[in-house]
Amino acid sequence: YTALLEQVRAGSTDSSPEAQASPKVPRIVLDAILLALARSNSPDAEARVFGVFAEYPQTFALSPDVHAYNALLEATSRGLAATSRNTGSDSDSNSYSSRNEERAEKVKNMLQILQAMENAGVAPDDTSYAILLDTIVRARQQQLLYPLLGSLLSSATPPSLPPRVLRRLG
Repeated sequence: YTALLEQVRAGSTDSSPEAQASPKVPRIVLDAILLALARSNSPDAEARVFGVFAEYPQTFALSPDVHAYNALLEATSRGLAATSRNTGSDSDSNSYSSRNEERAEKVKNMLQILQAMENAGVAPDDTSYAILLDTIVRARQQQLLYPLLGSLLSSATPPSLPPRVLRRLG
């Protein structure tokens, strides 16, 4: 990605008439980069995904699509898993409370991503909801689960959820 970004920036600073137009990088390439970063085991994966996402309009003159937003959701969800692994299984009540607050914050961030997605006119798809619901269950934030499920099921076209998510919903 870094090499691609450097090429695009170098082309955009070129004074030739051909370089004056926005750099053309296929959206599918950027979406693939985001998803690969989101699924990486890098400790800074979440920050890197958000960084690449920010480059869509600035550098590539593209509006993020549903796949880009889903990569943000997945990176945030994986960030939750990394946070849980790093805090261990300490039974101290302060540690538990702290982990619970971190989980709640991650879910809150994901809900904000979903809201930003809708505000940008990008409709969430089944994958968006599956990532969100799965994370809510893993984060033990059931107080958010049932209202969200209720609104999804009462919508005109409820999402079809993968079996993995349905099993976790119990």
